[in-house]
Amino acid sequence: KIQLTTAKTTKIREKTSMMKDVELEEAPAPSPGEETAKDVADEPALKLIKNEAVLDKAANCANCWSHMVELIMAPLLEGVYFLSHAAAVRPRLCVVSTIFLSIALVVVGLMTGFAINVDEDELWTPINSKPIQHGNWISSSESGFPIVPRYALTFVHNEGSGNALTIEAIRRVFISLDTIRDTPGYSAVCKDADPYKIDEVTDERTCRIYSVTEFWNSSRALFESSVTTDEELLLALSSDTYGDGTPVDREAIMGKPETIDGLKNGTLKFALSFLSSIAFPETSEAEAFESDFLDNLSDLSSSWAQEVGNPYRLDYFAERSFGDEFERAIVGDIYLIPLVFIVMSIFCCIIFSRRNRVESQSLLGFGAVVSVVLAIMSGYGLLFITGTDLTSLTQILPFIMFGIGLDDAFVIIGA
Repeated sequence: KIQLTTAKTTKIREKTSMMKDVELEEAPAPSPGEETAKDVADEPALKLIKNEAVLDKAANCANCWSHMVELIMAPLLEGVYFLSHAAAVRPRLCVVSTIFLSIALVVVGLMTGFAINVDEDELWTPINSKPIQHGNWISSSESGFPIVPRYALTFVHNEGSGNALTIEAIRRVFISLDTIRDTPGYSAVCKDADPYKIDEVTDERTCRIYSVTEFWNSSRALFESSVTTDEELLLALSSDTYGDGTPVDREAIMGKPETIDGLKNGTLKFALSFLSSIAFPETSEAEAFESDFLDNLSDLSSSWAQEVGNPYRLDYFAERSFGDEFERAIVGDIYLIPLVFIVMSIFCCIIFSRRNRVESQSLLGFGAVVSVVLAIMSGYGLLFITGTDLTSLTQILPFIMFGIGLDDAFVIIGA
């Protein structure tokens, strides 16, 4: 279009120039009024000349762009032609080399850079996000603030929304806390705890506990010896301070607390649940320890649910709980990849098969599935080698590649 418009404008300009020359030869000298009228008549021709200059520049830019694209594409096309020619001339070597390269890439990637990333701060926030930068600065020693501890939470509640202010409920709160404290490694992890408290028995530094058990200094033996009736229990739980004199925040340790007189600090008559929290230090040892006591709490929760006539249930949460669920979802779906390979291999073999053995293309369909699998292996190998972690997003790559790769196989066969 640019070339046609430029040619047309050139012809108009030449015709206009010839007309001007004829007018200059034949016409007498114009008067001032005639010169003004002639300038007005020449304006369309001047506009055409300006448009021609703009079109010339556009045509030059288009030519430069096309030339640059050709220069970039030339080596790429040469590489594609070379590989295609090599594959056609030496098909067996090409197949063996492709299989070897794919296996080598995925093996090297798994041995060098394989890692599962379940950190929600890295996965779901933009790079160099301001809130993340500010949070990292606050957590650093430069800010001067104490490091936020890793809280482990346990919830003991009545399944039927009944009153949890019973001796049995408090006893089960102690059991849930003792499950954590009896897990091997608890004392070693809590030596670096902040906030912390001094254990009255061992006189050593230990993790701070926020729970109704603090009315008895988190000692089950003291609880069993001092509380024998529900009236004694309600009297102890209605106190304004714990055993060590620390003020009590009822709403932080009890779910929906209610008092007899309706006052906030009155005598308790009802509570739906109990919340207990342990402040672990922000260390790698504490993170590893969480995995151990979460397994123990899971077993305890299951055993409570199976007890006949037991209305109390245990729920729990730790800092690594979300990460564990992400990892479980990622690892739990890995078995689907070979399952998809088997299903799609059978499907393609059936679709491409014919009764006539000469026209049957079952192996071609199987080869299409194998090529997609090799591409997936190469892709993941390159990802791991370059330091890209396995996440819930990169996990969906095989299923997308199966869809796109096999679609191309059907299109080529259909053509």
